[in-house]
Amino acid sequence: MVDEKKRAEILKNYKASVKKAKFAPLWKNPMNFGNPAQVREETMDSPVVDSQNIESKYLEFKIKKLEEKVGKLMVLNAISAVIAIAALYVAFQGL
Repeated sequence: MVDEKKRAEILKNYKASVKKAKFAPLWKNPMNFGNPAQVREETMDSPVVDSQNIESKYLEFKIKKLEEKVGKLMVLNAISAVIAIAALYVAFQGL
């Protein structure tokens, strides 16, 4: 019975440490995050409060990265359109 409780506690700490390791703030010691032996429930002073907050911040980050990629693709499309128009102009200049 004791082993089952200890295993359950270790598994719980491991899951919590994996969650913290994904979104570890850079200003704290990153070695403490992801270590199941040092998982603590003192999340009131940290910016990561609950899983919904983590998920929303992660989604905002992903959306921002996708917007940057779309912006780069739009610039590339505009450049390719200008090059295509210039190529057509040069091609029909000889006719």
